[in-house]
Amino acid sequence: MAKTSLPFKDRFLAWVVSWFSWFLLQFIGRTSRVHSHYHPKVKEYFKEGKPFIYALWHRFQLFMVYEHRNRGVHVLVSQSRDGELIARALDRFGFYTVRGSSSHGGRAAFIELLNRARDGKSVAFTPDGPRGPYRAVRPGVIAMARKTGLPVVPLAWAGSRVKELSSWDRFLIPLPFGRFHVVLGAPFWIQPGDEKAEEKVRLALDDVALQAEQRLQRPAAHPPGLLKAYSLLLFLMWPLVFLGFVWRYGLRRTLKGLGERFGFGLPKKQSKNRPLIWIHAASVGEVRAVEGYLRNFPRTFPHVTRLLTTTTISGKELAEKLCVADEVRLAPMDLSFCVKRLAARMSPIALVLVETELWPNWIRALGDLDVPLFLINGRLSDRSFRAYFLMRFFWKPLLRRFSVIAVQNNLYAERFTKLGADPAQVAVTGNLKSDIPAPDLSRRPGLFRKFGFEETDRVWVCGSTHEGEEEVLADVFLSLLWRDQSLKLVLAPRHIERAPNVCRLLERKGLPHHLRSQIAEGTKPSVLILDTVGELADVYGLATWAYVGGSLIPRGGQNPLEPARWGVPVLFGPHMENFRDTSKLLIQEKAALQVKDAKMLEEFLYYSSRNPATREAMGQAARRVAEAQQGAVANNYKLLQDLMKSLDNGSG
Repeated sequence: MAKTSLPFKDRFLAWVVSWFSWFLLQFIGRTSRVHSHYHPKVKEYFKEGKPFIYALWHRFQLFMVYEHRNRGVHVLVSQSRDGELIARALDRFGFYTVRGSSSHGGRAAFIELLNRARDGKSVAFTPDGPRGPYRAVRPGVIAMARKTGLPVVPLAWAGSRVKELSSWDRFLIPLPFGRFHVVLGAPFWIQPGDEKAEEKVRLALDDVALQAEQRLQRPAAHPPGLLKAYSLLLFLMWPLVFLGFVWRYGLRRTLKGLGERFGFGLPKKQSKNRPLIWIHAASVGEVRAVEGYLRNFPRTFPHVTRLLTTTTISGKELAEKLCVADEVRLAPMDLSFCVKRLAARMSPIALVLVETELWPNWIRALGDLDVPLFLINGRLSDRSFRAYFLMRFFWKPLLRRFSVIAVQNNLYAERFTKLGADPAQVAVTGNLKSDIPAPDLSRRPGLFRKFGFEETDRVWVCGSTHEGEEEVLADVFLSLLWRDQSLKLVLAPRHIERAPNVCRLLERKGLPHHLRSQIAEGTKPSVLILDTVGELADVYGLATWAYVGGSLIPRGGQNPLEPARWGVPVLFGPHMENFRDTSKLLIQEKAALQVKDAKMLEEFLYYSSRNPATREAMGQAARRVAEAQQGAVANNYKLLQDLMKSLDNGSG
C-alpha cells in the first residue's frame, strides 16, 4: 500500500477502522454459513495460479473482501481519506492496493495496475465505482481486459441477513448468523474493437447477481436436523462398523485402508493439468457393472483422470486387478468432513454414483461445492423402494441435486420419480451389466486346465450364493452324485469371507472339496469353492449349467447375464426381483429356467444331463439374449459428454 500524506488523526482513524473491519468481517464469516459457487474454469485458475480480472458491482465489495482474502488480489483505491480507510482494511485481508482515481493520479495508477496484471497478478474492478452511477460500466475494466488479454470473471453474493443502505450503489452490509452464497461466474474475454463490451460486462454482472439471489431463495437441500441426527448416529456407530470390517477382512487389511475412509491421502497418479471424474461403485458387483464403462473412458474422454472408489475392500482389490481406473481407493465415510477433505484434494469436475449409492452427506457436500452429480445404472429394488419411500420427504431435496439419474428400466424411473426426483432428470439408459463384452469361447479349454477340470467334465457352477443356499445346493449335488459320479460342482459364495463356513458345511455332509486359493497344480477337484476375487466371470465358462445365487432365498437374485454370455443354460430360484426384466426375458426366450424349490432344480439337472440337445438350445438362446442387451454404455456416455460440453462452453 502506498504511503499517504494524511494527518496523524486520519491515519489513526484508518488504523482503528481497519482493525474493526477485520474483526467484524471475521465475526460475520465465522458465524455464518458461506456457500461458494465457482465456475469450473475459475476453479482451474485458482488451482493453477492463473491470473484473471475480478469484476463486481460496487455494492458487493464488502463480502468479497472476506471471501477472497489472502489471494493476493490487486485493487485500485482512490487517494482520499475514505480511500485510506478502505486501503488499510484491504491490507488486513491480504489485498494489495494501488492508489489513484479519475480525478487524481488515475492514469499512473492504472498503468501500475496494468503492469501488475501483466506480471501474473489478479486484479479487481468495480465497474460502477467509486461514485456511480449505479450499474453504469466505466471504461477501466474494459481497457484492462483488452490490454492484458486476461479473462473477466464476474462476482456477486447474496445473503439471508443483510443491511441495504440508501446510498447511490445500494451498498450491502452482511450481518452475522446468516446464510451467504458467493458466485464466481463464467469467464469471458473482451476483444479489441468489441462495440458491445459495456453491455457484455453489465449483463455478466447482473447474471451472477441473479444466480446468487436464486441460490439464496432455494429451499434447504435437506432437513438439517434429521441430517445432523443421521451424521451423529453414523459417527457413533463407526466403532461397530470398524469391528464389522475387521471381522470380515481381518485387522491388517482393515487398518491398511483406514486413512482412505477418512478422506486422507493423495492419489498416486494425480495430474494437476487433467480434470478428474470421481466414480463410486460399492462392491464387486458394481465394479463389474462399470468395467466396460470405465475401459472405454480413455477413448471418449482422453484428457480426463478416472478416480474409482469402492466401499468394500474386495471391490477395491477387483478394481485394481482389472486396471479400469487411473486411481483406485476406498470411499470416505458418509460424513461431511471426510467427503470434503477428499473433494478438496481431488477437485472433481463430476461425481458418478453407481446403482443405489445415495449417501446423504456426499450429495450435500459435493452439491454445495457445485460438483455435478450423476447416478448411473440406477435401480431401486422392492425392499429398497419401500424403505426410501417412507422417508421421501428427506430424499426429495437430495435427489433434486442430481444433474441426471440414469436408470436401468421404466419401473426404476417411476420409483425415483415417486421419491421426488424431477422427471426431467430421470433417463432410462439400460443396464450396464448387460454391456459387458461377450467372452471368447475359444478360451474354454484353457479355463478347464486353469481350474483343474477336464473338458469332458459336466460342471455345475453355482455363482454368488448366500447363506442358506449352499446347504440346499449341496444336498441337490449329493443326490445327483448317486446317479452320475462324473458330475462336478463349483460353489462361489457372494462374499468370499464366507468360504470357511462353506467348507465346514461340506465337511459335515462328507463332500471332499478344495479352495481355489489353495489348489495345487494337477489337483482334480470334485467340489471347488471359489474364494478369490474377480474369477467368477471366467468360472462360468466351465459350466454345463449355471445357477445364479440369491434367488432360492429372498435376496433379490444376482445378474443372470454373466453365465448367459458364455452360452450356458441359466437356473435361478423364485426371488429375482433385482433382475426382474432380465430374468423374464431369459425365461421367455427359453434360455433359463426358474425353479420353485430344490426338488424342481434336481429334476431339471438330471433330465438335462441326459438331453444334451436341451442344454445346447438353452445355451444358444442365452447367448443371443445377452448379446441383444447392448447399448447402456453408449447411452450413459452421451449424458456425460453433454456435461463435458456444457463445462467447456462455460454454462456450468
